[in-house]
Amino acid sequence: MKDRNGAKKLYKAHKTWLAAGVVAASLFSIQVLGQPTAHVGAEEVAETASTTVPVSINYVVQGTQATVGSFDLQAQVGQSYDDLKAEVTANLPAGYTLVNESRLNTNDDGFVAGQTYTKTYFVTATGESATKTITIHYVDRATNATTTKTFVVAQQGDVPRATVEASAPAGYKTLVGLATYDDATKAYTVPIYNVADTQQKAADAVDQLVAAVDEATKTITIHYLDEASGNVTVKTFVVPQDGAVPLETVEASAPAGFKAVLALTKYDDVTKVYTVPIYDIASPKIITVHFVDQATQQTTTRTFTVTGALTGVPMSEIEASVPTGYKVVQELATYDRATNTYTIPIYNDAVSKTITVIFVDEATNEKTTHTFTVTGDLTGIPMSAVEAKLPAGYKMRTENATHDAATNTYTIPIYKASVPETTVETPAETPVETPSNTANKTTTPTGTTQAKHLPQTGDATNMAASGLGVLAVVGALFGLAGERRKRA
Repeated sequence: MKDRNGAKKLYKAHKTWLAAGVVAASLFSIQVLGQPTAHVGAEEVAETASTTVPVSINYVVQGTQATVGSFDLQAQVGQSYDDLKAEVTANLPAGYTLVNESRLNTNDDGFVAGQTYTKTYFVTATGESATKTITIHYVDRATNATTTKTFVVAQQGDVPRATVEASAPAGYKTLVGLATYDDATKAYTVPIYNVADTQQKAADAVDQLVAAVDEATKTITIHYLDEASGNVTVKTFVVPQDGAVPLETVEASAPAGFKAVLALTKYDDVTKVYTVPIYDIASPKIITVHFVDQATQQTTTRTFTVTGALTGVPMSEIEASVPTGYKVVQELATYDRATNTYTIPIYNDAVSKTITVIFVDEATNEKTTHTFTVTGDLTGIPMSAVEAKLPAGYKMRTENATHDAATNTYTIPIYKASVPETTVETPAETPVETPSNTANKTTTPTGTTQAKHLPQTGDATNMAASGLGVLAVVGALFGLAGERRKRA
């Protein structure tokens, strides 16, 4: 027959390696290939009318490579080896049986005039088996468990790849490309793997990868709070463990039509959540401001319309709306969220008032009185001006001072410097214009009250309203004058 498998690669006999392409073609055969050669005549044959070509036939024993016979014949130009079957069979050496022809030197296109040909045929001794047994060990790569199977094929046959794969244990796939051959045992070893187990391992690997990614990242939760409506929009961001959400991303992630107020962001360490206030950019809002005269309690009201739920009124506009001749006391301002109303104390900067200070010697009970005249009904006296009136060698116990609201008089205990004193922190003085003053001895005013705490807005005896300001008596007696002028 025609040798149409000439390009097919076979396993080389008694070697531990597999020829290239063997798996893709026909696996697991062990045979010895002959070394026939085809050559062109040494001398160029002159063009003649000859229609035959010389062909040499060799008979080689399968397995030993021994040549046991040969003969020559003349073949017709255009014939092939398939046309010489009768001659090849008739000239077989006695005691031998034809097994197969060499797969080399095929001539499917026919003999060509002017060339010579040599062909090898494999034979076996008469009575020897015409078949062979191929052993394959299927080895589980995970457990090394081995399943062995045998295949009986013709002496020059092999086990097709499809048969090798189909013969693997149920649930397994073969890795034919990794097959090996053991020359000592004449057996092939084919690695296999459990499909279900491999799929599970793949799934586990994916889970491990996801877990690794999770460990390398963290989730940041941000609540966008609309303070006008109380509505909350929740968004989460996945970032590296040591990363953060860029501020521009936080702003860009606010609900449509809203703007984030990043400066007012809060973080809850328990829930690990950030809360970012937001406001409707187009929503109008009315802000009401009540200016309250601290001396007369007369109220002047102003309203301001702004756009944006969290938009405020510039302080410059507030101050420009104060009644003529008045100044605001910003630090005493209050806010009513329910009505969106601010109440801001104001004072008449042109009003003159007199403040009386009485020093009482703790040892002798002797009293020294000083009076100070200031401008502005919320203006106070600098501490330096008060201390300058102390008798030589004396210090004040301001924590025991008292104030009589009816007479706007302060009574302050004093003591000689040698007497152990109570430590009182006195803030730096604030310079102000020098007030007019007089000094004379007098008796202690009646109806005095001890200044035990910092006056609060709405107290019956309000220090600010009385003329000394928020810091009077406790810690910074009379030190409000310069502060008030500077803030106003």
